[in-house]
Amino acid sequence: MTESIKEILTHFSIELNPSSYGNGHINDTYLVATDPSYILQKINKNVFKKPEEVMENIKLVTEHLRRKIIAEGGDPMRETLNLIETVDGKPYYRTEDGEYYRMYVFVDGARSYDVVESPEQLYNAAKAFGKFQNMLADFPAEKLYEVIPRFHDTRKRYADFLAAVEADSAGRAAGAAREIQFVKDREDAVGVVVDDIASGRLPVRVTHNDTTLTPSCLGRSSTISATRSALPAPPARRTRRISTRSGSIWRISRRSQRDSPRRSPPSRSGNWSCFPSP
Repeated sequence: MTESIKEILTHFSIELNPSSYGNGHINDTYLVATDPSYILQKINKNVFKKPEEVMENIKLVTEHLRRKIIAEGGDPMRETLNLIETVDGKPYYRTEDGEYYRMYVFVDGARSYDVVESPEQLYNAAKAFGKFQNMLADFPAEKLYEVIPRFHDTRKRYADFLAAVEADSAGRAAGAAREIQFVKDREDAVGVVVDDIASGRLPVRVTHNDTTLTPSCLGRSSTISATRSALPAPPARRTRRISTRSGSIWRISRRSQRDSPRRSPPSRSGNWSCFPSP
């Protein structure tokens, strides 16, 4: 029997009627308006085949971030996600028909954006991602599950790219001929990262893997919300080679503090709200 959303909430010790929230296209998201408010999400099993492993990753990463934020005198309720456990003490609830739900504390006073509206927004989002990576630099990445198998396998990605070009199912290959050739001309760089991992030259560390504007909650403080995207991966390093999609943070050159801007643009604030990236 399919449980109603209201029934599912009782497993998180909440007895209220939620409302649909946000415009995400991966997970179903609901707002539970109370004090404090909460976000309930149904995990998309078509994307994340092993929800238990996703949630174990999120739990480990957010607990690590929470400890770091507290040690630095920050506000963990605003600067990282806060999972709400079920009455059974789990970070998710599994329904009788095999669906998975999770709950977070709603981050009030912040907002996520799908489209950049100013350089200031982009700067603060990048700064938040930098802080996220810095705080996880000492996290033992081997504890994380690889929830999307071969996500960082650049040889497979290149093979998939060639197959997609050959199939040309959307009939757009001719219009992208120059871009396609650009990638093909750099085939010798495809295996650089995976080969360095195999040889032990590159260590494995935690990366976010969805370094776009949407997972950034900007307001009185900046939060990275989509920790579902955290995966073990090689660290950032200086390179001119494009070896994977822009969502993998390790293709961005690592910069030291002395290379960073000395002044930060003022953060935009307002009466906004933010939720984990759906």
